[in-house]
Amino acid sequence: MPFRAEVRRALGDPRGGPLGRLFHVPAMTAIVADGRDEDHEVIALEELIAALARVGVPRGRQYVLLAHPGDTPADARERTLRLRAILGVPVLAHDPARSSGYVPGALPDGTPLELDDELREAEEVVLMGPCAAPDADGAHGGAALLWPGLGSAAARTAHAAHPAAAGADLALARAVLAHVPSAFALWWNADAPPRVRAGETLALLEECVGEGWFGMR
Repeated sequence: MPFRAEVRRALGDPRGGPLGRLFHVPAMTAIVADGRDEDHEVIALEELIAALARVGVPRGRQYVLLAHPGDTPADARERTLRLRAILGVPVLAHDPARSSGYVPGALPDGTPLELDDELREAEEVVLMGPCAAPDADGAHGGAALLWPGLGSAAARTAHAAHPAAAGADLALARAVLAHVPSAFALWWNADAPPRVRAGETLALLEECVGEGWFGMR
């Protein structure tokens, strides 16, 4: 399948050097996935989880956290159960309605960066998913996977009301990643077929922004 081949190519030659250089210890690794591009995400998760296992992060030290698992609790439960069966690792669904005590910092405007509690135990964070300019569903990809992706319902509402700040601002993305460091990212764009990139998150973010993947400035 062309997309699987693209993912394997990107993981085999990531920006910033080999995957094993970044993941040289079996750290508890959270893979934050967008959740709105299921067909591509299943393939990308299969390849990413296998690649991490090959460089020393066993499946037992990996878990997936879906920022957008479905429109209802029933959708989310069905999605996580299906992915667990396919991937062989824990798959968790972010619930924006659930309160969280995990606040690793604040944004430059003073907004508390309240994120899903499931991220608290992560020693490494990988960001994975499609990248596109903000639309009616919010921002896609980059640091938006963390914020507002793993933020509360109130955070999502605020971002939806201000599209210019909905993850499409590079300074905001850097501020989020300063509080929640991410070592690695695997992203694809909206082309048909998609182009896939992998590598160190900040370097990859700037590269993809330069090519207009996020509609960032």
